[in-house]
Amino acid sequence: MPNVMKLIFLILLMQLSLISSAQYVTAKDPIVITINKDSFSFKKDEKIYCNLPIDRSNKQIVMLLLPILGTNSYATLYKLQDYERNKKNPEVLEYLRKRTDSKSIPDGQPLTLNLTSLEDGEYIAIYHTDIVFAPIKVILSTKR
Repeated sequence: MPNVMKLIFLILLMQLSLISSAQYVTAKDPIVITINKDSFSFKKDEKIYCNLPIDRSNKQIVMLLLPILGTNSYATLYKLQDYERNKKNPEVLEYLRKRTDSKSIPDGQPLTLNLTSLEDGEYIAIYHTDIVFAPIKVILSTKR
């Protein structure tokens, strides 16, 4: 009989954990944008690589995944206006950055920028590796 009680207790515990985690479930599937390494021209250029308009619903998860190229890969996200105004001043940009990810040793995992909690607006993701420099313009808007 004690084993039956343990089983009932475990089932109740699992149900409670499912109920408590339900508040974190979003209404829509996540938006995951993956840019693969074959998309880049291997020039170091300050021109906008691409425009990514993202139309999301309220509280929808939005992730941007970038490949690891070379031995050092960096992705940093700024508000577009902040970046344009301060791109020659790295100390100010460091303070203004919204998201960042970097890897010095490739581990098979992409760089990840989580855009979920950002306000609507225009952003720029600076993607920089040993062989590529690619500014990516991201335009976030929420469906009303």
